[in-house]
Amino acid sequence: RVRKYFKTSEQGASTTIWAATSALLDGMGGVYCEDCNIAAFGGENAPSWGMVEPHACDDVQATKLWLVTETMISA
Repeated sequence: RVRKYFKTSEQGASTTIWAATSALLDGMGGVYCEDCNIAAFGGENAPSWGMVEPHACDDVQATKLWLVTETMISA
């Protein structure tokens, strides 16, 4: 059954509501959230689901991507 892998609308929205209202996140930014909690960071051998990949938090690459994007949209 595929159904067990999908969330209901309420379940899908719950992490967004939690992130907007949780005292745990007061003054904290730049985190990835899933299932009403801060998502765990994956490593090289981590599964490709349920964890934040290291490249998603690479500030150097994010800055490069931002600059390339600015160049592309201002051309």
